[in-house]
Amino acid sequence: MANYFREFYLPLMFIAIVIGYQISGYFLYLHAKYKNEKIKFNNLLLGYGLIFGITLTGFTIRILNLYFLRIYYPKIFSPLVRTTYLLLYTGIMVFYLIISSKAFNAIIRTNFIRALSFLLLIPIFCSLIMTIETLLYSTIAGITLVLYYSIILKFQNKLAQLTTGDIRKRLNLIFWAIILIFVSHFLGGYTPSNVLLSAYTDLLQIISVPLFIIGLLIFFLGAYKFPMFLEFDWKENIISLYVVNRVNFEILYQYHFNLIPISNHEQWEEQEKGSNILFSRGLIGMESIISFISESTNDNVDKISHQKYLILIQHAEKPFDFLIFYLFVKKELNSLRYIIKQVKEEFIKLYSPILMKIAQSKEFKQKLFSSFDTVIKQKIMTNY
Repeated sequence: MANYFREFYLPLMFIAIVIGYQISGYFLYLHAKYKNEKIKFNNLLLGYGLIFGITLTGFTIRILNLYFLRIYYPKIFSPLVRTTYLLLYTGIMVFYLIISSKAFNAIIRTNFIRALSFLLLIPIFCSLIMTIETLLYSTIAGITLVLYYSIILKFQNKLAQLTTGDIRKRLNLIFWAIILIFVSHFLGGYTPSNVLLSAYTDLLQIISVPLFIIGLLIFFLGAYKFPMFLEFDWKENIISLYVVNRVNFEILYQYHFNLIPISNHEQWEEQEKGSNILFSRGLIGMESIISFISESTNDNVDKISHQKYLILIQHAEKPFDFLIFYLFVKKELNSLRYIIKQVKEEFIKLYSPILMKIAQSKEFKQKLFSSFDTVIKQKIMTNY
């Protein structure tokens, strides 16, 4: 590579490496942050973080090997070239193994994905025994990457279609970012630019590097403040939210997420009437009885089954422990557990200055807390 190309190319590549590791680290951080919520799709964040981290390590080794190490340590050039391919295939295999879990059956045939992940052992074996610069190996590598990259794109596109709100926009950004990254790889990778089209190495690198950086930046925009990956059907199973003052058994706030469609031949008024009966002294008394019967060391139970509904319960911590949050749902999902926690945190965060001085007028309270509708719509219903 001519010196003037090298001076342009290498700084950009190191910028790309820094951005890539930031993306990898950020996804791993998000996975660790949400791990305790036990949301089954949370492992996808781990998959993003690992595939970026592992493949980017191979990419970093390739840059150092091509432009620095081969000059001073020519004997290790070929082993390091093999290492870059091994890391690339390993990163793809890890991602495939993660998305082959049963949680992703709604998106892709997981048995097929699991089989493909093990088939990657073939190009891994070829990388160990074959000469990398041969046409045969280049063909094997090219077919492998086209196949596996295409399936990743299909998975990403299907995932975006099944989601809604802000997370769908972010997944669409990530989809286009992946396309740019894959194109840059096919143009500037070692095999196309240094083996098959070595006469055009400089041109291919000049084109591929900006594409790679743009793809990484778009990916970062999609990843930044990435919300929790909730189950796809959580919105179909959430019904109503009630915030209750356990001191005087008064409903401070209520929100109805989904009216039951007319096609179900049930009227929302009947559902609301049934749920309102529960929110009296009887409900909090029921909680005490269940807690006593279950001989729980914690006085607070976290759910109550009632007819066809399930009521998830979240207690506020001191000094707001007079608040109880009740979420009516059709079935229990870890995503809905996460939602009620988020609602509790947002409610207390917004109203903490006045919660300890709640007025006695019920009408005043309803008007006071009605602004929380906007929080639910913008931070809960739109984000996830």
